[in-house]
Amino acid sequence: MNDQSTKEKIIAHAHKLFAEKGYNGVSIREISQAAQVNVAAINYHFNNKENLYRHTVQASITEMATDMRNLFEENSDCTVEDFCIKIFDYFVEHSDDLKTSSKMFVINSEVHPEMIDPDDEIIGPPGGKVLYDCIQKVKPKAKHDDIIFAVRVIFTTVIHKALVFTSNCLVGRENMYKVTEDDFHALIKRVVKITINDI
Repeated sequence: MNDQSTKEKIIAHAHKLFAEKGYNGVSIREISQAAQVNVAAINYHFNNKENLYRHTVQASITEMATDMRNLFEENSDCTVEDFCIKIFDYFVEHSDDLKTSSKMFVINSEVHPEMIDPDDEIIGPPGGKVLYDCIQKVKPKAKHDDIIFAVRVIFTTVIHKALVFTSNCLVGRENMYKVTEDDFHALIKRVVKITINDI
């Protein structure tokens, strides 16, 4: 196994464990056992647990920002509403990663400035700049603060609805709760339309 794949394997297992137990609830030894590497390999790549945690958060932020940018470039002719449905569908498809990242965010409040892409820092979630650009295309005269507000409202809705849609209480129970993917799509489109019209 080369150094890069070892590093990625450690980050992947650390991400899951930090999300499940929080920063203080996980030891380097536990991460080494989960990743099936020795403690020396973790120390070699990251020096200490704090640095590993920073790399874990950064990897998650970078991956999501890159995926959002690629999604936008692949669907550059979409309306804002349709683009937000693509984001929702992406989160549903990657629901395990979304749940893990969300748990990490809730459990661990320690996010350092160097973990955040400077373009996204004031806008919101990773990928916020992409949604900002999408909105600005249709609302070129909108104020900067208004677009940031719209990004935050829309992302909050999309992420929340993706988490709810993929939760154990709904998966496979559409008949009991009468909730379908189309219902979530319609709700997101309505929130996006109202929010965009407001700015």
